[in-house]
Amino acid sequence: MNTPSHMLIGAALFGRPASKRQTLAAALGGLAPDLPAIFLVAYALRIKGDTPQHVFGTLYFSSDWQAIMAPSHAFPIWGGALIVALWLRHEIATAFLASGLFHAICDFCLHHDDPHRHFWPLTDWRFASPVSYWDPAHYGHLFVPFEMLLSAIAIFWLLTRHRGLWLRVAVGLVAVAYAGQFVMFALMFRS
Repeated sequence: MNTPSHMLIGAALFGRPASKRQTLAAALGGLAPDLPAIFLVAYALRIKGDTPQHVFGTLYFSSDWQAIMAPSHAFPIWGGALIVALWLRHEIATAFLASGLFHAICDFCLHHDDPHRHFWPLTDWRFASPVSYWDPAHYGHLFVPFEMLLSAIAIFWLLTRHRGLWLRVAVGLVAVAYAGQFVMFALMFRS
């Protein structure tokens, strides 16, 4: 799934109308697993001036980039930290970690050609899911509209359950980022 979808769905699932902090933590938990990749891609594209094709076709799969990204999608790390947060009954940390773990689980199910090492540091094994969140050769053409629907439901859910202006603005910004991401990738990879 795309990062803004993870944020919206994470906030909808693990946020709470009575707690702005918990909802923000859940949204940030949905973002956190992708932060290393976001920083690497931004650095390569903006600072080094690499082409999108080189970044997503070569650098993304390099051992250096994979080593940097492995911990952020690792079930043992997210799951272990979530168990501690639950044991401590820390609602904010629980929302953040549950959303991050949910992100990793979704990615486990939706990455075919670009799977993460979800069981790092225990093993470097990768699961090549039969379904891809983006690749039409692996049902991406079916999943993209489904992801859009899930994101729209999450936006509706958040806007109807949370009345605060700050959340409405934040949801709007994430929705704009989601639309912008589709436009950006369409422009970067146009033939």
